[in-house]
Amino acid sequence: MMSKEDHINFWIESAESDLDVAEVLFSTGKYTWCLFISHLILEKML
Repeated sequence: MMSKEDHINFWIESAESDLDVAEVLFSTGKYTWCLFISHLILEKML
C-alpha cells in the first residue's frame, strides 16, 4: 500500500513527465495536443 506521500510524489513525477511532452508538442507546433496535455498537468498538480 502506498503512503499519502508516495501518491503525491507519483502524481508530481507524472506531471513533470507530461510537461516534457507538452514542451515538445509546443515546439513542433502541435498546439491543440499541447493544450490537452497541459490541462492534464494542471489536474495532476491540483
